[in-house]
Amino acid sequence: MPNAEETQTKLVDTFRKRPTVPHARRFSGDVCCRILKDFLEAEIHPKFRVSEPNSYIWDSPTEFDLLVIRRNARAIKYTHAFQPEDVLCAVEVKAAGMGFGPGRDFLEEDLPKLKARFDAAKGRFPSLALAYFAFEESTPKRPSAIQFLKLTQKAMKPFPVFCMANRRTGELMQGQWQDFVQYVHESCKRRCM
Repeated sequence: MPNAEETQTKLVDTFRKRPTVPHARRFSGDVCCRILKDFLEAEIHPKFRVSEPNSYIWDSPTEFDLLVIRRNARAIKYTHAFQPEDVLCAVEVKAAGMGFGPGRDFLEEDLPKLKARFDAAKGRFPSLALAYFAFEESTPKRPSAIQFLKLTQKAMKPFPVFCMANRRTGELMQGQWQDFVQYVHESCKRRCM
């Protein structure tokens, strides 16, 4: 994958310069999904594409932030729902992970609910790949500090967690964009062979 670090830098810069509206979490979530959609579509094989934010797999109640689908897949009329055989990967997108904002609520309530949603989707669609993607996360250097990224990774096992930057230091999390794109690519390839 050429220039993965440069792409990751551009992705994080775009995220940090995104339009924001105070106290509008849904708006922020939509913008983050659209940023990731643009960057990911530029990287994946032309046989695939990324859905609009907040899409569904047909006959499933679970809403996904983004779906990687077959290029020729069409949403069912009047919906953002796609046939299960057209959906290859589902991605949960977070702006800042759990280290900022509601913290404890996210760790004790939201993250277990998300993991349960992933487990249910995997049970219903065994060949579906699922991933958690955060633009930034608080990753303190002090060993005694709460390691939010590690807690998220542990809570979401066996599903992969990808984080692009350390919110505290601003530094990139090396190789995470390349790993994420490779995970999506390999997942799609497995489903289409």
